[in-house]
Amino acid sequence: MSDQLKINLLGPMHVTVGGETAVFRTDALRVLLAYLAAHQGTPQRRDTLAGLLSPDRPDKEALTYLRNRLTRLRKSIGDENASPPYFDIDRKQIALRFGDDIVIDLIQFEQNLKAVETHTHRQLVGCPTCLARLEKATQLVRGDLLAGLNFSSDTWEAWLINQREHVQQRALEGLTWLREAKMTLGEFTAVLDIAQQQLSIEPWQEAAHRAIMLAHAQLGDRNAALAQYDLCQQTLWKELGVEPEAETIALVDKLRDVDQFSVISERLAEIPHNLPLQTTHFFGREEEQAQLLERLVDPAYRLVTLLGMGGIGKTRLAIEAGNQVKANFPDGVWFIPLEAVRGGAEQIKIAVGEALGLGQADKQLTGDQVLAILREKQLLLIFDNSEVVIEELDFIAEWLRRAPNIAILATSRERLNFQAESVVLLDGLPIGTAEMNAAEALFIERAQMARRDFEITAVTLSVIRQICELVDGSPLGIGLAAAWVHRRSLYQILDEIGRSLDILSTRMRDVDPRHRSIRAVLETSWQLLEPEEQTALASLSVFPSSFTAVAADYVTKVSQFDLDVLCDKSLLQLQHVESRYLMHSLIRQFSAEKLADQTADATLKFVDYYYQYAHAHQNNYHSLQPEWHNFSAAIVKAQEIGAWQVIIDLTQLLDEPWFRQIRFNEMREGLTIALVAATVLQDKPVLGRALLRLGEVEFELDDYAAAEMHIKSGWEMMASLEDGLGVAQGMYLYGRIKRYQAEPDQALKLYENAKRIYEEENEPTGVAKCLSKIAMCCWDENEKARDYLEQSIALQRDTGISSAYVESLRYLARLKLVAGEYDLAEVDLIEAEHICRIEKDAGEYAAVLFERMVLSKKREQFDDALKFGYDCLNTFQKLGSLRWQGLIKMQLGLLHQLKRKFEQALPLMLDGLAIFEDLDDKFEQAHSHYCLSKLYADLGQPEKHEWSKQQVINLNAVLNDQWLEDLINKLDPS
Repeated sequence: MSDQLKINLLGPMHVTVGGETAVFRTDALRVLLAYLAAHQGTPQRRDTLAGLLSPDRPDKEALTYLRNRLTRLRKSIGDENASPPYFDIDRKQIALRFGDDIVIDLIQFEQNLKAVETHTHRQLVGCPTCLARLEKATQLVRGDLLAGLNFSSDTWEAWLINQREHVQQRALEGLTWLREAKMTLGEFTAVLDIAQQQLSIEPWQEAAHRAIMLAHAQLGDRNAALAQYDLCQQTLWKELGVEPEAETIALVDKLRDVDQFSVISERLAEIPHNLPLQTTHFFGREEEQAQLLERLVDPAYRLVTLLGMGGIGKTRLAIEAGNQVKANFPDGVWFIPLEAVRGGAEQIKIAVGEALGLGQADKQLTGDQVLAILREKQLLLIFDNSEVVIEELDFIAEWLRRAPNIAILATSRERLNFQAESVVLLDGLPIGTAEMNAAEALFIERAQMARRDFEITAVTLSVIRQICELVDGSPLGIGLAAAWVHRRSLYQILDEIGRSLDILSTRMRDVDPRHRSIRAVLETSWQLLEPEEQTALASLSVFPSSFTAVAADYVTKVSQFDLDVLCDKSLLQLQHVESRYLMHSLIRQFSAEKLADQTADATLKFVDYYYQYAHAHQNNYHSLQPEWHNFSAAIVKAQEIGAWQVIIDLTQLLDEPWFRQIRFNEMREGLTIALVAATVLQDKPVLGRALLRLGEVEFELDDYAAAEMHIKSGWEMMASLEDGLGVAQGMYLYGRIKRYQAEPDQALKLYENAKRIYEEENEPTGVAKCLSKIAMCCWDENEKARDYLEQSIALQRDTGISSAYVESLRYLARLKLVAGEYDLAEVDLIEAEHICRIEKDAGEYAAVLFERMVLSKKREQFDDALKFGYDCLNTFQKLGSLRWQGLIKMQLGLLHQLKRKFEQALPLMLDGLAIFEDLDDKFEQAHSHYCLSKLYADLGQPEKHEWSKQQVINLNAVLNDQWLEDLINKLDPS
């Protein structure tokens, strides 16, 4: 993972690597890097570069000189440690590669200007995207290209002069485009700044002088405008020996004439519109807004439909977009709410005319008359809530044909179905993507409006996130829920939403009556459906998560055609890549209430379908992946209808996939229900095995108390049944608990007894697992531990590869690492990683990444270690293993500390410590405090250093661990 290389050429050259300024010993290094940066991604011949740096040397000497300069340059920017290297180098050519980790202002400058030139928009002034690009491009120019970089080479000088002229002209072009757009928008202060920037490049540019004169006039400062003319006249004579142009003289004459000046200084008329004024902030929607603006500014898009379910925020986004694109439509942006229009297509056309203020007070225009006026207009019509009159909108095609300069933005729960229609889909606000995302910010604003003393803490933010998730990010749902904080606690709101939609309502007078409750919004959509479509939607509410068309047909008899119709009406969403369908949680909750007497039959079919699916795809983890939530739901539904044997069979089918894919929370829920099923069926062998497996899962979830209780119960039941393998498994699992409870002697005894029983039962895999754990108990005796692990590995090679084999390889690699046998350790880890990929064992794969991080750290390959570490952390965060997350964060913190990036190390270590405190893992708490003590010393914080050191001492007083005692003795004396 390379640090970011940032090269600024537009002005004095400045280079940073990972935020630190790079230091170059000679200008030759700067010249070489600058030339390669200006040609980023394009290989440059070595002889060309040699001629650039030393044109007077013989070819061979020049190439040698280039090779030496390249070596020094690579050291200056850390290219030898970058992964991948910044330079692509071969015997003939050298290139500075492309990549997100290489940022060059000159390249960004050119890319932004090129994007503006090639972008399709109605007019530049109306394209927010291109104006932003121009502002970014022009802000990058800090002076002449490579100002102050003088190098004795005619070849270099010729190239630099040519490039400077090119950049200056491009900068002037960009500034002119931006200046004229700002003048049209009436942003006269910005015009002054932009024109002054142009004059700093070309002081004699008359158009820039005129722009400043006009801007001062528009701001009412006549004296400043006249003073600018004097400056213009003096500059032109001094620089070029010429008088101002006729256009400039005509402008100054008007400025000097009081009557003419008053005409010039009249402000530009604002573009007319009737967009409703909004009284609350607009949150999020950056991606959808950009997509919508991209189409509205493009003349190729005449009809754009903003599509989404009721309450999802279509109207608000349409109004925001309308405000942003007004400059594209000189005849205005007009909002027409269609839910209030009654009487068919003619009345809609008349409503358009009324919105535009056409006609006279005593005479209403007909639809044809409205169209006749629109034929000469450049305007945007916003048809809001189009779904309520969708059958009356057939005239849109004719209007688009006969009025070629109008555009229509429609908001609808259903596609309008025109060939010219372009659709932008709107879903809920994103949730859980940042510390404070748009959904949570919206909730907080509305909550604080409802109750001024509403406070945000880590606890309340967590509950707010759950509420936002429960309504799937629906802005209306979030707003209605937040309004209740004046009467309900967050937990009460969360609980009531889960039980009923009724809480999502309000009696506020200034809320649109259609949006005073979620139930009313959804009822409107429901009433717009045909009876068979209502039945289909209600039936599909049985799916708690996404589903396939095959599943829908089997469980509910809903056809592919029905699914398409419901998607078109924004009641289902099609996940195109996976070809799966998803129902918004609020629609599901509403539709489930409509399902009524169909529930029992749908539940039976649902359970049967996913049982058969699990049976057919038991070993195909890719096929199982999208169905995890449906499997969990099938087990719960099977419990509801008393299908006890199905529960046992299904949990057994899913046992290995659950475990290998680290679906521990789902596995725990499933096994808990399986215990009930086994108890009802009085199946003691199944009950005993389920208890042991549940305890093992709880151990992986760091719930040691529950794990100990269930493992002991399962072990006792296996003993009562005289099931040797079950007893051995109980001993093995209980040994793991004792080891993590820092009782190694008891753990060793349990492992040895389990091993003996496995041997008696002729179960080699069990023996191998025990050998690995015995090795861990004698870890300090390297050779002895290694012997146990090699026995385990050899045994498994004869009997079959499993996750236990990977675990043994990991342990063996760690022992070799401790012994300094890094290459041998890497061989074992590469084999382990290969097996994990074949077996699709996500948990062991992540654990192997952890070991590779530690190995790279030992080799002092810190960037490689960080890459393995962050990949490992990302995997375990997805898998939900807290203890592993704590271990990785501590290691990542140590790596940043080794790189002297202490500010990045501290939060990682503190996060790791917090996890171990939550888990009550005293050993790892002690180790974390040891690491923090050393970090605080590096940070120059002696009080915190001493405090963390004392915590290690206090914890080890309980643990009495010799390794920790040795660490304590290594810390600085008090």
